[in-house]
Amino acid sequence: MGLHQLRTKPVDVELHHLTKTSNLTHQDEGLDVISEGLDMLKNISLDMNEEIDRRAPLMDEIDSKVDQTTSDIRKNNVTLKQTITHIRSGRNFSIDITLLCIILGIAFYLNK
Repeated sequence: MGLHQLRTKPVDVELHHLTKTSNLTHQDEGLDVISEGLDMLKNISLDMNEEIDRRAPLMDEIDSKVDQTTSDIRKNNVTLKQTITHIRSGRNFSIDITLLCIILGIAFYLNK
């Protein structure tokens, strides 16, 4: 081994050690940034969870009211249909006779 190789070998080892330390520092900084981002995401998700928990009872109440209103509308539709059928059946004959008389009157008038 020459004198030149002996002198450069400790420098190479020291340079390698500095490069490795620099890379580790850079990785640590990157991991710190990732950790901060994850902490922010965690806080956001906790806030969202609190908001969902706060709004859940309101949504349940709205859902209940919608179900009740739907049921009421169905009942009213059935009642309305029955009422219309009942009114229409009694009047139906009278209206038909009246319309028939009007049509016959117009036909008779046009044939004169």
